Amino acid sequence: MFRYDRFPATRKYAVEVSGWDFAQEFFVEKCDLVWNEDTGKEVALKQNLRDKAVLFVRLLRVVEAGRSHPVVYEAKLAGTTVSGLRQIRLNMVVPG
Repeated sequence: MFRYDRFPATRKYAVEVSGWDFAQEFFVEKCDLVWNEDTGKEVALKQNLRDKAVLFVRLLRVVEAGRSHPVVYEAKLAGTTVSGLRQIRLNMVVPG
């Protein structure tokens, strides 16, 4: 029987992220969303956010005609990049 090792696939998407920052000011920021099958979805933002802040993420490049609709995520602070951006892990918000 053959054994296949699974390599984590990572994809990058241009997105627009909006929500309320640490000072409760509304912001809109464009950045890249990195989606890794093992670690999930992450963005690096200039904004200082509260842990568990609600974010709206919208794809900027849509293959199909029309605009994409924003998806709601909860922010989980994951660290800081070398350049000082805040690494944010995105957790899907499920209505309930």
